[in-house]
Amino acid sequence: MARKQYEQFCLRFSMENPTHVKLFRIINNLDSDIYRSKNQFIMEALEAYVSGKSIDELCKKEKQEKEAPLTKQDLLEFGNQMREDLKQELYQEMLVRIADTMMSAIMRQPNGMQEQADQAETVSQKKEQTASEEMVDNVMKWA
Repeated sequence: MARKQYEQFCLRFSMENPTHVKLFRIINNLDSDIYRSKNQFIMEALEAYVSGKSIDELCKKEKQEKEAPLTKQDLLEFGNQMREDLKQELYQEMLVRIADTMMSAIMRQPNGMQEQADQAETVSQKKEQTASEEMVDNVMKWA
């Protein structure tokens, strides 16, 4: 049996739809000097329309391309990533709060005591840094 050279399908126009009526009249009254046939006109119109689109926009996607459902492992990885992000954010927030507290304490001191405060601040910073590192380590262990 020979292979088909042509494939065909029916094109219907609804005479109650103004757009369909307009297109039906255009196709029925084509200038035969420009278009050899209605078929040629429709093919050229389709080609003009399709040339501005990608194949992905026009055709159905393969069923295989669907995203796989989330697995338990995916959820665990997502939870671990969120936990790590939260730890980092808490650490940064703690550092901002500590710096803000230190600046507030410095601003409240009188000018004459500034030198003593600077010396005390250096010692205090070392203690706070050690304490904050211990606190961060404890927070990290807790989380």
